[in-house]
Amino acid sequence: MAIYRLLKNSALEPEEISRITEAYEQALHTLCVKDRDDPLTEMIAKKIINIAQTGVHDAAQFSALAIKALDDRFHETCGHGTSDLLADSPFANV
Repeated sequence: MAIYRLLKNSALEPEEISRITEAYEQALHTLCVKDRDDPLTEMIAKKIINIAQTGVHDAAQFSALAIKALDDRFHETCGHGTSDLLADSPFANV
């Protein structure tokens, strides 16, 4: 899985890695990405790791921000924006 490969030699604390992987799983679930070999998973993982480095500490926030940052890509591949997906999610207003 992309996130684990990217974090494999990370100097991050276990708690931070846990939040990042939780955000990754939330984003994949929200976007209905089931194929863990999909190149989109790596894009999501990298975006979540980048957001984590900005000081955000909440997994739901990582996930929502990553989805929003990749909105154009999702719109092209899914035929709808991420706002449609986030509307029913627990972190819609993040």
